[in-house]
Amino acid sequence: MFESNGRPHATAEAIRVQIDYRVAEYRAIVGEYATSVDMAGAPAGPRRPWPGPVTRLVLALLVPPVVWFNKLRTGRCAFEFDASGLRRTAKGRTAIRSWYQVSRVVELPSGFLIELHEGATYPIPYRALSPIQLWTLRGLIRTRCRL
Repeated sequence: MFESNGRPHATAEAIRVQIDYRVAEYRAIVGEYATSVDMAGAPAGPRRPWPGPVTRLVLALLVPPVVWFNKLRTGRCAFEFDASGLRRTAKGRTAIRSWYQVSRVVELPSGFLIELHEGATYPIPYRALSPIQLWTLRGLIRTRCRL
């Protein structure tokens, strides 16, 4: 499953996780992302204090309704990651994306934010991943994403 250099082998089994998003972790990932990049998507300059009062207010007001709307619309999400890409299944519908369709993966203190060229984003909280899955996913991102 792992090469001699400690990286996951390209044919490693798929990583499968179920995620039922929580408001607090969604707010954390969005807040961490908002303060880690500028509006053009480039890494932000010197770290801004987080969360500032305006950021906290915006996140407190906007994130809960967005999370609840998404939960109603998609429910629990099942993700599968492997050498070919990722699959997200929600309410019986599966979206399949190759690693070439990923525009960026941002690793944040609370989890990953996977951005697709088409504009969709997939937050993946660390709590959904075992230590081996986390290691393997980092290896897949490092070796498969053409970022």
